[in-house]
Amino acid sequence: MTDIQKTVHLPIDDDGFLRRQCPYCMREFKAIVDGVKDSCSEDEQTVEDQDENELSESIEYYCPYCSQPAGKDSWWTLEQLDFIERHAQAIGEELINEHLIEPLSRMSKGIRSKGMISIEVKANRIDPITPIINPEPNDMRIIQLECCNERIKILDEWKEPISCYYCGSKHTE
Repeated sequence: MTDIQKTVHLPIDDDGFLRRQCPYCMREFKAIVDGVKDSCSEDEQTVEDQDENELSESIEYYCPYCSQPAGKDSWWTLEQLDFIERHAQAIGEELINEHLIEPLSRMSKGIRSKGMISIEVKANRIDPITPIINPEPNDMRIIQLECCNERIKILDEWKEPISCYYCGSKHTE
């Protein structure tokens, strides 16, 4: 079986932040996501020798609001997941067109009836819908995380202490 890879671009706000959603408390925040961020703890900063898949699976981030840790692929918003799923569906539709519909259409043109049996193949292409996602609004307020020298955006109305998204350290404003 062939692996298919496609880049999906998610919208970021004007400051370069991507919306994230905690899988536990479901609150949204924003973080700058540019590949794998090294953890703040010294013992985890030496993971460069690990296999890439092992490294990817071992990375955890923390909810700024409820402090719960979760794997790096756990922070998608529902809108982002829907957008990614629609991209996967469009890829599937293109594969059906390319590997089933088009060959059947070509095959049916070459079939000629010789006698009492006749075969007719009607195969219509699937018109994939191009997925769309709303632009990212410039909402939330920026918080500087001194522990990791990173920034995140949290809800404007949030007044409680927060946890660092990258290492879990507690912060008060």
